[in-house]
Amino acid sequence: MLLCLGVVIIRKSKQKSVLMIILVSGLVLSGISDATAADEPVKIMSLGDSITKGTGSDNDNGYRKPLYLNLTNNGYDIDFVGSQHDGDFADPNHEGHNGETALWLNPLLDGPGGWLEQYEPDIILYHIGTNDLKDESDIEIYAQDANDTIEKIYNFDPNAAIILAKILLTSNNETVNTRIRAYNLLLGDIVQVWPMPGIR
Repeated sequence: MLLCLGVVIIRKSKQKSVLMIILVSGLVLSGISDATAADEPVKIMSLGDSITKGTGSDNDNGYRKPLYLNLTNNGYDIDFVGSQHDGDFADPNHEGHNGETALWLNPLLDGPGGWLEQYEPDIILYHIGTNDLKDESDIEIYAQDANDTIEKIYNFDPNAAIILAKILLTSNNETVNTRIRAYNLLLGDIVQVWPMPGIR
């Protein structure tokens, strides 16, 4: 199942409990649907750049701490996974890397010893593209890089759930914002490439 909610895409995950997570206020995920208890913790990987890491937020928590507290306070058994550890909450693991791009992340995802093999995430929260759009290069290339990430994830686990966020606008550069809007439209096109059995 692949679901488009405007700023996210979600494919049905392999765990018995199907989590439907809604993005609220940008990247703060705050709502989930009714679900039965899973047999084991749902592994969630936050993947992306400094926004994923939480750089500039209180104690580098970013959206990850509110998400973690929301899920655990509602009784969900989850495990944040990744090689990075930032934040002042109980499970701050993630794959947010300052200044990086999808092109940089992709080779580290798959293959022996890659992040997917190491952590076997059930859900991937993906926010990428901000660092690409600061220059004047072709944004279609960067959207394709993001699509390559999705392809790598589904090649590893066809039942993984991916939440692909449209990236946030800047506060003071309308030229960059124009590029961001165009990039976000391309992300919407990417969603349509992937099959959505049972959901339209």
